[in-house]
Amino acid sequence: MPSATELPPNEPSSGVRARAARILVVEDEADCRELFAEELRRAGFVVYKAADGNAGIAMTREHEPDVIVLDLMLPDVNGITVAQVARDLKGIRGARILVVSALTSAGMRRTAEAVGCHAFIAKPTTAAAVVDEVHRLLGWRSGHQAAQEEGTDGSSSSTIAAVGISESASRQRRGK
Repeated sequence: MPSATELPPNEPSSGVRARAARILVVEDEADCRELFAEELRRAGFVVYKAADGNAGIAMTREHEPDVIVLDLMLPDVNGITVAQVARDLKGIRGARILVVSALTSAGMRRTAEAVGCHAFIAKPTTAAAVVDEVHRLLGWRSGHQAAQEEGTDGSSSSTIAAVGISESASRQRRGK
């Protein structure tokens, strides 16, 4: 049986949603997995965690997440394969995939885009950056983003390099 864990969401700080979005974190580094999962839970999401690619695939099938936060370097099945399998699953074709990886070459980003990933954040990064990108992928605005836009947040995001996959490429895949 895959080793994976679900964390219940905190109550959202504002607004009421019919259902909290489900986020799957597939990350073999325990510290990163726990940090990302805890910050996502605090942001009001239902969070599932998987420590390897096979567990990630099983959790994707079982829970049909809205967003998959995916490392590429996993001990068994690599993240590209996990993304390909996720894209082929009937129930989650609308799920967004956010790659968070130290593999940052242009070729790797193109490969991630080609298999249907929606965004890419280079490691090292912050949990706040991951939460913000999940909000963006879902079309939500986070409190952290609002604070940054208003200039009230003293934190620095200089350690991240987030590159959203282009909307035109996404339209091409959909045949539009």
